[in-house]
Amino acid sequence: MSEAAEKQEPAQPPAEGKNYYRVYPEWLNAIVYFFCRVMVYIVAKLMFRVEVRGFGNVPATGAVMIVANHGSHLDPPLCSLVSRRRLSYLAKSDLFEKRSLGYFISFLGAFPIRRGEGDRGAIKTCINILKQGKVLLIFPEGTRSPDGTIQQAKTGVAMILSQLPDTVIVPVRIDGSFEAWGKNGGKIMRKKIILTVGQAFRVADLGLQSSAKKQLYHDMGREIMSKIMSAGA
Repeated sequence: MSEAAEKQEPAQPPAEGKNYYRVYPEWLNAIVYFFCRVMVYIVAKLMFRVEVRGFGNVPATGAVMIVANHGSHLDPPLCSLVSRRRLSYLAKSDLFEKRSLGYFISFLGAFPIRRGEGDRGAIKTCINILKQGKVLLIFPEGTRSPDGTIQQAKTGVAMILSQLPDTVIVPVRIDGSFEAWGKNGGKIMRKKIILTVGQAFRVADLGLQSSAKKQLYHDMGREIMSKIMSAGA
């Protein structure tokens, strides 16, 4: 799992409160990430009969942005199953204020973002990760869906891609995670979860025409969510 040993770029930690985000040595990251990915696979198979379709659609090398819908806390670890490469992803800064959890998710490639505050530090970190030829997991909706339906994309994903338009984008549709453990659900249910990996594309393939930045971001987000919804079709 050579990709798992890729160097982790330091993130921008939240300005307030205790922060237990840590950057670990590459060899330690590789070992812990591989172990955790195996554990995720075993648990997901036993509890949710998880199925990954289109596994080979994630490129083996180069910068890749994986975009997925978001219905559950289960989504980030489950997305590790769509590629053998180590994923980096955003996690809300509150999670890094708890010592054990902050340390653990740092091992798994998470870095903090302050939701709703236009966290340009996190955007910059995303861009740096892609510039290094790594795999970045993004949930364009910004937060978990309140009812399981796919929501509109926030502007963050478009802001990143507008600066790196040649980035390979891979859509992933997650079905069943909301039913297994949705935003308002307290108990984890043994529901089947399917991750469908669609065909890779680039911004140029979306055929966007608008010259106004705000409209361009909106159109890009809409098209990306459409790609997620139609993944595997």
